[in-house]
Amino acid sequence: MEPREKAACARVATEAKDFLNYIDEWYNSELTNLPLAKDDLMQKQGRCQVLKELKDKFDQSVSGK
Repeated sequence: MEPREKAACARVATEAKDFLNYIDEWYNSELTNLPLAKDDLMQKQGRCQVLKELKDKFDQSVSGK
Protein backbone atom coordinates (compact mmCIF):
# COMPACT_ATOMS: atom_id res chain seq x y z
CA MET A 1 0.00 0.00 0.00
CA GLU A 2 1.32 3.41 -0.95
CA PRO A 3 1.77 6.14 1.70
CA ARG A 4 -0.97 8.18 0.04
CA GLU A 5 -3.37 5.24 0.25
CA LYS A 6 -2.49 4.65 3.92
CA ALA A 7 -3.16 8.31 4.68
CA ALA A 8 -6.52 8.14 2.89
CA CYS A 9 -7.51 5.05 4.87
CA ALA A 10 -6.56 6.77 8.13
CA ARG A 11 -8.69 9.82 7.24
CA VAL A 12 -11.70 7.65 6.41
CA ALA A 13 -11.36 5.73 9.67
CA THR A 14 -11.16 8.95 11.69
CA GLU A 15 -14.07 10.57 9.88
CA ALA A 16 -16.13 7.39 10.18
CA LYS A 17 -15.76 7.47 13.95
CA ASP A 18 -16.72 11.14 14.04
CA PHE A 19 -19.78 10.44 11.89
CA LEU A 20 -20.76 7.50 14.08
CA ASN A 21 -20.49 9.68 17.19
CA TYR A 22 -22.68 12.32 15.52
CA ILE A 23 -25.36 9.77 14.57
CA ASP A 24 -25.20 8.24 18.06
CA GLU A 25 -25.71 11.64 19.73
CA TRP A 26 -28.57 12.48 17.36
CA TYR A 27 -30.24 9.10 17.98
CA ASN A 28 -29.94 9.48 21.78
CA SER A 29 -31.37 13.00 21.60
CA GLU A 30 -34.35 11.83 19.55
CA LEU A 31 -34.89 8.85 21.84
CA THR A 32 -34.79 11.05 24.95
CA ASN A 33 -37.38 13.42 23.48
CA LEU A 34 -39.65 10.65 22.16
CA PRO A 35 -41.84 10.43 25.32
CA LEU A 36 -42.51 14.18 25.00
CA ALA A 37 -43.84 13.89 21.43
CA LYS A 38 -47.54 14.52 21.06
CA ASP A 39 -48.49 15.72 17.59
CA ASP A 40 -45.87 13.97 15.50
CA LEU A 41 -45.25 10.76 17.45
CA MET A 42 -45.20 8.47 14.42
CA GLN A 43 -42.71 10.72 12.63
CA LYS A 44 -40.42 10.78 15.67
CA GLN A 45 -40.70 7.01 16.11
CA GLY A 46 -39.78 6.55 12.46
CA ARG A 47 -36.82 8.90 12.80
CA CYS A 48 -35.59 6.95 15.85
CA GLN A 49 -35.91 3.68 13.96
CA VAL A 50 -34.01 4.97 10.93
CA LEU A 51 -31.27 6.51 13.06
CA LYS A 52 -30.87 3.28 15.06
CA GLU A 53 -30.60 1.19 11.91
CA LEU A 54 -28.12 3.64 10.39
CA LYS A 55 -26.11 3.68 13.61
CA ASP A 56 -26.05 -0.13 13.86
CA LYS A 57 -25.08 -0.65 10.21
CA PHE A 58 -22.40 2.03 10.30
CA ASP A 59 -21.05 0.69 13.58
CA GLN A 60 -20.80 -2.78 12.03
CA SER A 61 -18.94 -1.44 9.01
CA VAL A 62 -16.49 0.56 11.15
CA SER A 63 -15.82 -2.24 13.64
CA GLY A 64 -15.66 -4.90 10.95
CA LYS A 65 -18.25 -7.15 12.65
